[in-house]
Amino acid sequence: MPHLFSLTKKLSELKYIKPKTLEGLNAEGIYTVSDLLLYAPSRYEDRSTLRRAYQIRESGVLNTFAEVKSTSYFGPVNKRILKITLEECYIQKDENLYRPNTINLLCFNRNFMERYVHTGNRYYLFGTANRKTPSSVDLASFELHPALSAEDYGYGKILPIYPLNSLLSAKSVRNCVFKVYDEFQKDLTSPLDEDTVQKAGLMDIKQAISALHYPSSISQAEKARRTLAANELYYLIKEYGTFGGREDDDIIAHPVLNEHEKKFIASLSFKLTQAQEDALNEIISDLDADFVMKRLLQGDVGSGKTIVSLIAAYHEILKGNQVVMMVPTELLCVQHYKNALALFENTGVNTVLLKGGQSAKERNSVLSAIRDKRANLVIGTHSLSGENIEFSPSLSLAIIDEEQRFGVEQRESFLKKNSMVNILTMSATPIPRSLAELLCGKANLSTITTLPSGRQPIITHLVSPNKRNLMFDFIKNEFEKGNQAYFVAPRINSTDDARRDVYDLETELTAVFPSLPYGVIHSKVNEKDKISILEDFRTGKLKYIIATSVVEVGLDNPNATCMVIERADLFGLSTLHQLRGRVGRGNKQSFCFLVYTKNMTQEAVSRLKAMRDSTDGFALSESDANTRGMGDVFGTKQSGKSSLKFINLKTDRDLFPVIRNAVKKESSK
Repeated sequence: MPHLFSLTKKLSELKYIKPKTLEGLNAEGIYTVSDLLLYAPSRYEDRSTLRRAYQIRESGVLNTFAEVKSTSYFGPVNKRILKITLEECYIQKDENLYRPNTINLLCFNRNFMERYVHTGNRYYLFGTANRKTPSSVDLASFELHPALSAEDYGYGKILPIYPLNSLLSAKSVRNCVFKVYDEFQKDLTSPLDEDTVQKAGLMDIKQAISALHYPSSISQAEKARRTLAANELYYLIKEYGTFGGREDDDIIAHPVLNEHEKKFIASLSFKLTQAQEDALNEIISDLDADFVMKRLLQGDVGSGKTIVSLIAAYHEILKGNQVVMMVPTELLCVQHYKNALALFENTGVNTVLLKGGQSAKERNSVLSAIRDKRANLVIGTHSLSGENIEFSPSLSLAIIDEEQRFGVEQRESFLKKNSMVNILTMSATPIPRSLAELLCGKANLSTITTLPSGRQPIITHLVSPNKRNLMFDFIKNEFEKGNQAYFVAPRINSTDDARRDVYDLETELTAVFPSLPYGVIHSKVNEKDKISILEDFRTGKLKYIIATSVVEVGLDNPNATCMVIERADLFGLSTLHQLRGRVGRGNKQSFCFLVYTKNMTQEAVSRLKAMRDSTDGFALSESDANTRGMGDVFGTKQSGKSSLKFINLKTDRDLFPVIRNAVKKESSK
């Protein structure tokens, strides 16, 4: 019997779907019965109970019936605006809480409504009302329909609100869903057994589809979504394949380190934190196990992920293997290379660097050393993922630093060269796709939960345009204390509003901080000059840096205490968190200022509030995944909602082990 996700009958074959509606559905990517039944509402409007005007204090949703008393116009003669005045009316004879309120509908760009609204007639009204006087409310956004047809527009129901386009109306979508569900509900089945359904508190699949589109309450709609998330997760795990590494409840044995490794760790100029030791233990245990490792090392910016990965690299090199580390920028690449040279001095480890800008002779020499294994540790940029790079057959570990900066194909390119290569990815803010891999069992997670001793949490402020001068006064005080700052703009050059590019920002800052030395960095500055500017900043010759997001990774200046991000609403959560992590690298209290404009999208508002309220990169990644989607986990898209429509990482985490067990149970039959 077909299941929900395999109802592939084309909607074009259903005669009751009109051509215009079909075209509109196709434009939304809806072609089959499954597509339509899984067309999730973007939200629900609760129209199940009356919400009277007298109940509105300052503002709120109105869901009521009212009689038209008059129509009039206001505003300039050449820009008249229609005003419809109504008064609420009784719906039930025994209604004793009714208090008369005048309702004014302000019909901006809707003067045509005068032809359809008649004095003395009753109408169903739904919209957002604002209290203007003790006895009146105003609405500029509303629906008004003849009272006799109120049920057609959702009165007394929880109304699903679907994403629409110019070819689709809400009514046409609801009608299509109703007819298709009625015809195909007999074919709806779920792979989840009754025990799993009860254990997870789910619904029958037929009930879930019905409640997704026609819920009796908001809580029932959420239960339907969660049921469909469980089914979606089942097929995700079934098709994508569970990871052949460790299960969540596996006990990881403490690895046996040899004398060289113990001596190496003891020689470090600092002591590893317990969290670093735990993460290292998990990684080395995987490397010594009889399966191929795929592990994400997550830890906030500055938590010490790099040293853990390099010790793991040393563990493999001592076994006679080759290790590669791929990093996203040349700046970070050079920094890691220099650190590795110093770290592995006198150990016999031969570290080589592969990056852009090398001469043909130098590059060929490095490629030769990689190929014949004279190079034990290879550090480079994305060019390492190229097909022309030939590694030694002993390549056993690929470390991907700042994994969110690479595409899926780049990260998995090493598996094409050698299917037995262990993969260790690192990030403070894992991409949504990686979170999906973790939760469906395709990868394992190690987390560094603590920062090195002495570090203080970064304080984040949201800065509106009228608070800029206060922010500058604060930073001036930090400069007087001997501290430094970063100023980041979203663009190098821009033709629109001020303070959105590097050079507008430079003009402003040189006026605010006259005579203070500074540097400018962006992608068009050559590599040699970038390194020189950053070295001057690190040594204190420059007071501040003006940059684009090229400073997102790899910079470590303990004396920098202020990060200012202009038009922060234009950046994603991952970039914002990485930029914030450029400060707070020492024991000084540090600050991040997210400067925004008032004309932000609701999504941008949510992002900035999430940044202000959390310094946990993993939590921010989960928030990002729920906003952007977890990507096409079957393909190469890293975000977006093409594959997973219902799973919510924040609320559905408890479903993952339950559904994984269901898949295992079914597979073992």
